[in-house]
Amino acid sequence: MIYPIVKFGNPILQKPAEPVTVFDAELKTLVEDMFESMYAARGVGLAAPQIGISKRLAVIDVTFKEDPKARLVLANPEIIHKEGRHRQSEG
Repeated sequence: MIYPIVKFGNPILQKPAEPVTVFDAELKTLVEDMFESMYAARGVGLAAPQIGISKRLAVIDVTFKEDPKARLVLANPEIIHKEGRHRQSEG
C-alpha cells in the first residue's frame, strides 16, 4: 500500500513519535508499505511520521532498489551524538 507523504506544517511532524514496542506481522507489513511509499516518492529514506503514523520507525535505501541487501529498517533510533550545523534544505 502506498501512503501519501505528509506535508510540512502537519502537526504529526511536530510531536515526538511513539516507540515501537511490538515486532509482529503488522509491523512487517508497515515496513514493506513504507518502502513502497518511499520508492513511489522517489526517495531514499522515509520515517513513519512522514506518512502520518506516529511511530519511531524509518526505512532507508540509498541504492534505490539496486542492492536489496542495502535496505535498512530503523526501529526506535536515537541520536547519540551530533556535531556542527546543516544549512541545506532536505530532500
